[in-house]
Amino acid sequence: MSSVSPSENLLVKALLGNGRFRYKLARTISHIGNPLMTGIMMMVLFLFKFNDPAYRTTLFIYAAIIILIPFTFFLFLYKKGIVTDIYIRRREERVWPTAGLTVGCILGFLHLWVDGQAPDLFILFAFIASIQNVINLAITTRWKVSLHAGCAASLATWGLILYGAMAIPLVIFLMLVAWSRLYLKRHTPAQIIANIILGGVVPLVVVALVNL
Repeated sequence: MSSVSPSENLLVKALLGNGRFRYKLARTISHIGNPLMTGIMMMVLFLFKFNDPAYRTTLFIYAAIIILIPFTFFLFLYKKGIVTDIYIRRREERVWPTAGLTVGCILGFLHLWVDGQAPDLFILFAFIASIQNVINLAITTRWKVSLHAGCAASLATWGLILYGAMAIPLVIFLMLVAWSRLYLKRHTPAQIIANIILGGVVPLVVVALVNL
């Protein structure tokens, strides 16, 4: 579990309050907003946006690669005792699962690149996701950032890119996930903000520059 400074702890208490209900709510939101679930939600966003039989098989294969490979690798690590906690509270235990996620994203991008059937925007998404995970892996070797917040930020950003104002509920979802991680004291505010920037702001800037 990450250490929270006294000043940050007071800030969290002042903003979020206490109570059994809030704790249960935070746990529920945190479970819903785990990286596996947000990854599945991300794929649903793209599948609905590019609902064309010509793209469907390619997108399904990509989704299978980036979800099944990291998840299977995580189960292997857990079974071997390399990861001792399914919530991966210790930073040291996050490195290998993050590496598995990174490999899955890179393989998924290579599949799209070689296949050549996916929409340009989706290929760009896969490329950005690969770069984000490489950066996240490098950071994780030294610092425990919030993967929950980063994935939720990415989901919200791509939702806005694909659907505009219709995706505002995803922004609210991001705020709730960030709140839950703070309330449960899984991360400091800095660790959450850092990965929101990596997960959300970076793809927004890159897409704006590419101007697709």
